[in-house]
Amino acid sequence: MPPSYLRHPHLNGDTLVLVAEDDLWTAPVDGGRAYRLTADGVPVARPRISPDGALVAWTSTRERAPEVFVTEVEGGAARRLTWWGDHTTKLIGWTPEGEVLAVSAAGQPSRRHPWAHVIPAGGGTPRRQPLGPLADLAQRAEGPAVLLSATMTREMAWQKRYRGGTAGKLWWNPEGAFVRLAADLDGNLDSPMLVGDRIAFLSDHEGWGNLYSLDGRGAGLRRHTDHGADGAPAFYARHSATDGTRVVYESAGQLWLLDDLDGEPRLLDVRLGGPRTAREPYRITTGEWLGRVRPDATGRSSVVGVRGTVHRLTHRDGPARALQATPGVRARLAAPLGEDRAVWVDDALGEDAVCIAPLDPRAPDAPQMQRFGEFGRVLELVPAPDGKSVALTTHDGRLLLLADGEFRELARGGDGEVYDVAFSPDSAWLAYCDPVGSGLSQVVLVRLEDGEAVPVTEGRFRDADPVFTLDGKHLAFLSLRSFDPIYDEHAFDLTFPASWRPFLVPLGARTPSPFGASPDGRPVSPEDDKPEDPPALDASDPGDETEEAPSEKKTKKDEGPPEVVVAHNGLSGLGSNTRYWKSRPSSPSFQN
Repeated sequence: MPPSYLRHPHLNGDTLVLVAEDDLWTAPVDGGRAYRLTADGVPVARPRISPDGALVAWTSTRERAPEVFVTEVEGGAARRLTWWGDHTTKLIGWTPEGEVLAVSAAGQPSRRHPWAHVIPAGGGTPRRQPLGPLADLAQRAEGPAVLLSATMTREMAWQKRYRGGTAGKLWWNPEGAFVRLAADLDGNLDSPMLVGDRIAFLSDHEGWGNLYSLDGRGAGLRRHTDHGADGAPAFYARHSATDGTRVVYESAGQLWLLDDLDGEPRLLDVRLGGPRTAREPYRITTGEWLGRVRPDATGRSSVVGVRGTVHRLTHRDGPARALQATPGVRARLAAPLGEDRAVWVDDALGEDAVCIAPLDPRAPDAPQMQRFGEFGRVLELVPAPDGKSVALTTHDGRLLLLADGEFRELARGGDGEVYDVAFSPDSAWLAYCDPVGSGLSQVVLVRLEDGEAVPVTEGRFRDADPVFTLDGKHLAFLSLRSFDPIYDEHAFDLTFPASWRPFLVPLGARTPSPFGASPDGRPVSPEDDKPEDPPALDASDPGDETEEAPSEKKTKKDEGPPEVVVAHNGLSGLGSNTRYWKSRPSSPSFQN
């Protein structure tokens, strides 16, 4: 059986309680099989057994924020004792009278000022103790108490060898007033305990977290563990607790016990019963983690990403095929490539790589999976409609084209990262947005055959989401260039709530604007053309793009692109199949 990571031990009599796999467990003090006390599966910490050995209290995040719970040592339903809702809440032990002792900054102006509270074990109103802000407290029925004053919210092992001003400091009150202990120790102190007639604590002033103690006068420093020394575990001693005589602590997920401060620590052999739930594969709900969904050209299936994995889903009855589900590999930006392949980005090679794989690897003549990398972090991945190439943008502002197993740089961002890449329907052109300044960008067309770039807009505004129409004769995009202010309802000023608008650009000099005005109307077919009319668009006509130079494939700059008339809403996410966009109302509404 693989070893388990054990933490936060405490003991009373022959009973040991501990934390493992986000639950509370109990076991014999001398080791052996441990049994669950809780089955919540949420982070828990600092279990403490009551002085009479009947109850155990702990801190649990079952209710989101950490709260104090209590149950019987023999098992039973847990009872919630606090409703503070404060993330600094933690249990620190029991009072000699059998009440729960916890600290929390609830009701304080700063989370750095947690106070100690006494809570009845049967439930009731917590009573704040007049001890000031503190992090831990140890006390007896009669005699002085020792407390830990610290503003750090992280334990000693999380910030090793910290020497700053917020490190833990020990105080105690042998004659009524609290005085500083071990002020000459240049280290971080934690877990104060009263063990016999000595004051024990954890400290890393010698470079490693170990167990130390002082006598009742605050002198006579002794070290009781040797973690970090030659032949000893090279890990901090953590989470120490005591029953007044013995001390138990954790180091690197193992439990150690000192029968007294004069003895040597010995390793406890504690074995968890039941399955190792924390080592099982994490089971997810697909609906909660469903990511990018891209239908294929047939419309019968889609390539989807689910929490770092890639799957092919049929739109009707049929199985879901996992294309990439290797543990430890994170895949993203998945999309279909042609009719029989899919493409995505994953880190199977250690860094981002473009992976091209068959949709059905067991089909006859199925292509082999290929990976192409060493270009940095991929930001966008767009496959060509013909399935012969893939365009991608990287973190260093490059626009790359992957074709025939080789990368070719098409463009580099003028003032940042290229974004919103789109292929033309014939896979011969790419449209993208090029940042040209602070908050400004322009739409650019690039021909894949020779890499010639043609600017569509001038870069005086912020443009986004360029897409080609299905016939390839127009380019639509969104632009933040409408200045139509309204008066603000709260301040004496003007506001611009609806500046995003869709625009359409004819890509050919002879291609008329679909929104252009004509006294006689627009011809709907070539048979209706008159000599003075612009030519009507024919579905069978391959278009006039091949007859024109790239420089003619844009509208005149002095005219600007024609605007698509829509309602005054915030727009985003322009799509090409049906020329759609997402709209955000600028006025309040009760409708979704």
